[in-house]
Amino acid sequence: MELYPFHKAAMPKHGLLPQLLRVMRITAILLLVGLMQVSAASFAQRLTLVKKNVSLKEVFTAIKTQTGYNVVCDSELLKDSKNVSTRFKEAELAEVLDAVLKNQNLDYTITDKTVVIKEKEPTFVEHVIARFQAIDIRGKIVDKNGQALPGATIKVKGTIIATTSDSKGEFSLSKVDGGVTLVISFVGFAPVEILAKAEMGSIVLSDVDAKLDEVQVIAYGTTSKRFSTSNVGTISAEQISKQPVSNPLLALQGRVPGLFIQQQSGVSASDVSVMIQGRNSMQNGSDPFYVIDGVPYTATFTGSSPSGSLMGAAITGSPSAFNFINPADIESVSILKDADATAIYGSRAANGAILITTKKGKSGKTKVDVDLQNGWGKITRKVDLLNTQQYLELRKEAFVNATRPIPTSATNPTAANYDLTIWDQNRYTDWQEVLVGGTAHFTNMQASISGGNSNTQFLASYAYSRQTTVYPNSLADVKGNVHLSLNHTSSDNKFKYEFLATYLQDKNQLNNVDLMDAATKLAPNAPALYKADGTLNFEAFPNNPNRYSFNNPLVHSLQTFTGTTSNLIANNTISYEIANNLVLKSSMGYNRLEGDELKI
Repeated sequence: MELYPFHKAAMPKHGLLPQLLRVMRITAILLLVGLMQVSAASFAQRLTLVKKNVSLKEVFTAIKTQTGYNVVCDSELLKDSKNVSTRFKEAELAEVLDAVLKNQNLDYTITDKTVVIKEKEPTFVEHVIARFQAIDIRGKIVDKNGQALPGATIKVKGTIIATTSDSKGEFSLSKVDGGVTLVISFVGFAPVEILAKAEMGSIVLSDVDAKLDEVQVIAYGTTSKRFSTSNVGTISAEQISKQPVSNPLLALQGRVPGLFIQQQSGVSASDVSVMIQGRNSMQNGSDPFYVIDGVPYTATFTGSSPSGSLMGAAITGSPSAFNFINPADIESVSILKDADATAIYGSRAANGAILITTKKGKSGKTKVDVDLQNGWGKITRKVDLLNTQQYLELRKEAFVNATRPIPTSATNPTAANYDLTIWDQNRYTDWQEVLVGGTAHFTNMQASISGGNSNTQFLASYAYSRQTTVYPNSLADVKGNVHLSLNHTSSDNKFKYEFLATYLQDKNQLNNVDLMDAATKLAPNAPALYKADGTLNFEAFPNNPNRYSFNNPLVHSLQTFTGTTSNLIANNTISYEIANNLVLKSSMGYNRLEGDELKI
């Protein structure tokens, strides 16, 4: 039969409608035939299977061989399956599967060319019967290696019914409603929930990444929480890295029970007060003892600073010496809170001890890490201040309230009325924008190389930091830091050598003048900061060029200031195992923290 396209000249006499109906009938017949062919292809997979007392695994293998269908099944589902005997000849796939899974508590689905075997879901009636039918439950709790877990807790979820496993890891519960859920838990293992049935078999619990095995540095070596008898708090490098602080002590705030940390002022470089489990002395202080890689470390500078700080900011007392330690070099911090601190360090650690361990090399392929951060900062909110007219009205009102005449240009100018007598009455300057409205830039770079083998490991890192302020100058605080680590262990594991060194140098040109005070207190009609020739402006009197009316806030900020600080910490450790549990060890440490300040 040939079908031709419609043409107006060949249109039959009976019109277009009968012709359309005829085409539609032909199309419907073709579609029906096609669907029947697809259906036949889907169910035409037939196989011959004659087996006696064989496992389901063998049956599934035969299905794969004869039909090409993949059979997917969890091996756990086949553990309790029964052997079957089959006698099929040219039988359909569905017929074979229905027969072999009939009494197996298993079900199946067929998708494309894949047969998925799954656990049979109970019917609604079976759910209801199980809910009201009491059962006796038996089972065994084991770990991933098959070892029994005595003392595991087995509880019926949502009830107070519970029991524990015996010395063999076995347990039993009597007269428990069917369909309930059991919650099994054991210390150091992840809890599991499982639907209850009469024979639970072996229930496997998985280990969890417990904090009990985390390494803790103590006064006389290392241990873990599992075996430690001391009151020790530990902070890891990962936790420290989440805190954007220049002083590593501030990263401990709120992370260790019983540890109180308070910065002495709002300036970032100021000293930090640290107390472990409260104040121990009213006169001698409660500062703990600090140790970095086995080397005692002082928390504050000794001596004095002409400007009050080597950091270039107005700080009461000495700055914190921990500002000259790179937080990125720290591997862990351990806080010793009890007599364990005095076991090695004596009375110096009567207030506790804080032990800092820096990073070391690890065995493996040589690895290079580079981290670069660059950004900027601005003051996002300003103080809402008066404009020039509002300010002058307020000043005049103050004179009226004081029953004094309002000064004018004819009045003898004094320091109390320059804004009303000499300065321009129509000028307006937003001093917050001029003095603290700049953009602060910061650059942080960390680069390291590490590697080694099972005997020797090394690490070398370099850090660079530069940050400026929002003030109208290009002064900056620049830090450079080098960290080295070398570890070696002999093949017989008796001789060990360890070398650690950290050196940091800081060059700071940020002086100790806070321009925010001037930005909020200067009159809005105060003179410009600079003259036309670029020199500082002090606004001379109109009739006396040797007398000035303006105390320029940039006078102190343009003074030459340089604060240079260097910090070296080094430790050399050699040990040899003479006999079992007898080790000869020698440790030599050196720390030099020095600061120089120049101000003109």
